[in-house]
Amino acid sequence: MDLTGKQWAVDARPDKVDDIYGNDQLKTFIKMHAKDDKWPRGILLMGTAGNGKTTSAKILAATMVCQHKDENGNPCGVCEDCKSIFEDKFTRDVKIYGPEYFKQDGETSIESMKRLVEGSKSMPFYGKKRVIIIDEFQELLRGSMAASTKQLLPVLEKKEGQGYKTYWIFTSMDDIQAKSSNVEVELGSQGKSGYGSSGNTGVLRRVTQFKFNSLSKTDLLRYMFAFANKHEYEGKKLWDWMVENGGVNFCKEGLLTIAEGCFGSIGMATKILQQCVEEKIFDVNQIAICFGFMPETKILDVIVSLAENKKDDNTFMQIASITKTNFPTVYQIMMSGIRRAEMVRVFGRIGDVKSKKGTDGVELKIVDSTSENSFIYNQALNLSKAPNYFKLRDMLIELSEGGYFTADLFKVKLMSLLN
Repeated sequence: MDLTGKQWAVDARPDKVDDIYGNDQLKTFIKMHAKDDKWPRGILLMGTAGNGKTTSAKILAATMVCQHKDENGNPCGVCEDCKSIFEDKFTRDVKIYGPEYFKQDGETSIESMKRLVEGSKSMPFYGKKRVIIIDEFQELLRGSMAASTKQLLPVLEKKEGQGYKTYWIFTSMDDIQAKSSNVEVELGSQGKSGYGSSGNTGVLRRVTQFKFNSLSKTDLLRYMFAFANKHEYEGKKLWDWMVENGGVNFCKEGLLTIAEGCFGSIGMATKILQQCVEEKIFDVNQIAICFGFMPETKILDVIVSLAENKKDDNTFMQIASITKTNFPTVYQIMMSGIRRAEMVRVFGRIGDVKSKKGTDGVELKIVDSTSENSFIYNQALNLSKAPNYFKLRDMLIELSEGGYFTADLFKVKLMSLLN
């Protein structure tokens, strides 16, 4: 596909099982079930925004209804069923509904869900089965809308061969709000015990669940590299165009800056990559400023500057670069640096706690991940010996214990450490 004049994050979405990022377990599941064409009645895909849940739901649905999929479960992409899905028409056996469907005027969410469930039993088929996708399902697990999900219980309990040929795919963001953000927490906050509870939580006991984790910066780099080598731009392979116009530094440091600033989101990385290409934003510092990014290396520089009580222009610029977009990431990376410094200060080493199953149960072992000669070890050691280290450590802990805080408060707290 030539990406010129297109919206990359929409028009160039993956349409193959092999192209699903961030959930190898789901890929294995689809390939396995595609062989015998027997599927669970309900499937739940959970994860934060931009991690590919809805795209994966469409690929899964296409695999279920496509009559010409390959041996790995990849839908053909050209039959009427596939085009209906990937062109977002949904005029055949796959339908998609968002939260707005259950908020129609003059109808309660319970009535809307009941109408959808009853319709799933009687709507005409083009093929052998129907798939209904409910996007942002977490909205139906909250407040007055939660009771509507009970309408799903009877159909989710239908077994293969009972004449009911509709299958359900749900996508849910598990970090939609600061409080009660996780689906389990949200349901548990209603006086129940999460997935194992009765009532509306019973839906989650009847579906096969997959969790999409935020991608690491390495995964995002691999994704952008694969994306750039798969598509063309202005008549050239995108990767070649970027090397020619942005230079090798953009293809290395520029993409790394994007990967570090996208919070593990494929969607965000794709949108920012497009903007960098179309507006020719290739300089690393310019990328950071334009999109409010703060690469991990710069965040570590902030920690060192604060811990060493450096009151210079460089420290000022580092703190000024913290925005409402990047400050949660800045805080998390700072805390990771403090954690490593504390391990070195207290134990004299940095290690990971790993579990090892033995005949007598589970044995916990500390596995050293760094030696005394490593860069990470020495960085943590120097940080722990800096004059302002304890003030920085205690301030970060205080913010964590206090709960929600703004970017402005965070910057004021950081500047107050300098004396």
